[in-house]
Amino acid sequence: MLCTGAAGAAMAGLYLLETGQTELKLFAVYTIGAFLFVYFILGGIFKKLTHHRGIFHSIPAAILAMLVTLTILNNFDLDAPMKMATSLAVGIGYLSHLILDELNSVVNLKGIPFVPNKASGSALKFYSNNHIVTLGVYFLVVFLGYSSFGLITDFFDAIF
Repeated sequence: MLCTGAAGAAMAGLYLLETGQTELKLFAVYTIGAFLFVYFILGGIFKKLTHHRGIFHSIPAAILAMLVTLTILNNFDLDAPMKMATSLAVGIGYLSHLILDELNSVVNLKGIPFVPNKASGSALKFYSNNHIVTLGVYFLVVFLGYSSFGLITDFFDAIF
């Protein structure tokens, strides 16, 4: 959650720099305020609504992270390939975390025959036990995917 707060502060700082606001006091207040808001307010809500290895530890959440990144970056003056590359990097990092968690749950370096860990199979999933949260994530994926569809198709048309 600390990294998420830092990312919120960085986004606020980038926004201020792009709008030409370079006064140090304003810059400090906005970036520190963004960090505190993301870390304590949004983080508190997130912790109450989710649990570790819930829906945000799944493949749809990785897709959602890419789409949220793309949606946020659409507010900045960046070219389309940079937006797509950044959102793909977020998705690849997210999926790498899930894959490494899954590998960590099945690896046994003590020489004992394999005994499945209780976390085995829980990192690369497509749903959560909470059906409302699962439907909410899928709804957001469809909504954000639809709203960014033009940018995504243009990017893949340029590549292929």
